[in-house]
Amino acid sequence: MSALVKEALAPLGIDVEIRKLPDAQLATIATNKSYDLITETTSAMLPSTDYFFRIFFQGTSRWNLGNWANPEIVDLAAKARFEPDNAAYDTLARKMIALEAAQLPVIPLWQPNQEAVMAKSIAGYTYWYHRQIDFRELVRE
Repeated sequence: MSALVKEALAPLGIDVEIRKLPDAQLATIATNKSYDLITETTSAMLPSTDYFFRIFFQGTSRWNLGNWANPEIVDLAAKARFEPDNAAYDTLARKMIALEAAQLPVIPLWQPNQEAVMAKSIAGYTYWYHRQIDFRELVRE
């Protein structure tokens, strides 16, 4: 992915240096926000819009890679967090997504997918949003 980004930016006069870093060093750079451009693959551990926006688009956490500070997002995520009405929650979620799309604090390049191939005798597989397998559910029939 990094090579493709470098290739795409070159015609615009943007020279990208690709640096492969050990996990600990990359985590330090991400935490300190000492980068001009970073590629990161991560996912939210809970499949809810408010959680995603609280983790990746608020505050000074290492996961707010775009260093985005939007008070409206903070307010909407706080309202959505404990909203019991699904329709009201969806309205708040759509507002957050629209703001993110309009202001684009980070550029999503791809969404990884998990391909799973297994014997016909295996059952209980569930695709999880965080792309991990829950082996507790797998059974051999």
